[in-house]
Amino acid sequence: MKFILSLLLLCVTTLCCTAASDMLDQALLSASQNSPLLIAQCALAAATTDTPVPQTLDGDDQATDRTRLAETSAAAAGEALRVAEQTILLNAVAAYMDLLRDGALLELQRRNFQVVAESLRVTLERFDAGEAVRTDVTQGETHLTSVRAMVARAEAQYARSRVTYGRVIGVAAGKLAPAAPADRLIPRSLVDSIEVGRARHPDVVGAAFSVDVALLQVKIHEASTNRGGAEERSIRQAKETLAQRRIDLDTARDRAQANVVATWGEWDTAKSRVLAAQALVVANEIGLNGQREKARSGERSTLDVFDAQQELVEARIALVTGQHDRVVTSYALLAAVGELNLRKLRIDCRSAVR
Repeated sequence: MKFILSLLLLCVTTLCCTAASDMLDQALLSASQNSPLLIAQCALAAATTDTPVPQTLDGDDQATDRTRLAETSAAAAGEALRVAEQTILLNAVAAYMDLLRDGALLELQRRNFQVVAESLRVTLERFDAGEAVRTDVTQGETHLTSVRAMVARAEAQYARSRVTYGRVIGVAAGKLAPAAPADRLIPRSLVDSIEVGRARHPDVVGAAFSVDVALLQVKIHEASTNRGGAEERSIRQAKETLAQRRIDLDTARDRAQANVVATWGEWDTAKSRVLAAQALVVANEIGLNGQREKARSGERSTLDVFDAQQELVEARIALVTGQHDRVVTSYALLAAVGELNLRKLRIDCRSAVR
């Protein structure tokens, strides 16, 4: 079921999914196709993989090691591509969801302006009929001015997000369709996520390949039959490099684990915030209706109604923001475990190289 980034109770029709809407997966494909970094990395990985390696002869251990060295270096280049994929795709998700959020917030503020303007119109009619006082009119006019400023700020933020979208995705934004979290692709538990991240994150796998490369370089140097002072120094340097690469691997695993734990917490918190915001919207709608009823009977002032209306708007802002965070953090967690890549999202890397 689609996780709809929209105002469930406000029914923002401009963000409803239509046949002409841009989908998140389309935006990710465009980002991959229009990213110079990803195109270059993908081409580099393909070129490295296609590079011929020496053919080994039976019993020629040094030739075998050199072949393995070339293959392992190619594998390391592939992990660099995966790092580039994750960065580009996560930035694309953020740009898409930011624009979707800011479009919803702009629509919310515009609708709020219409509500406040209508309330002021009714207050003026009541004032003309002697049923309201000048203070009610002044409060309404002040509140309308404040809401007008909020609309202007929302318009400016939406414009900025459209520019960012075009820069990150590579094409101008159309109408954006609601997006779903990546929960189905995430390991079921924090423990499983840590295990996957420590084993599969491209930084970790790349570091592991670097250890293999360093080890092969040591073996190649040690296999030299004519060792002189220079060759002995090369062996020592190769062993020092190997020791450092092993430290780098441990560091990469620990860093991946820390990132998974932190991102899991953000993802879990985002889910809780959505539920809380949904309950708050319902409560504030009930509260606003109650304030309006009491205002009609003279038990509450116009200011009380405006305050209740603003509290409802703020609750809806929290809901929209929470739904945005819910989606973005799910993709961030997928990246943290090392699984945010073109293949996982069914985007063919070769289609990005034209």
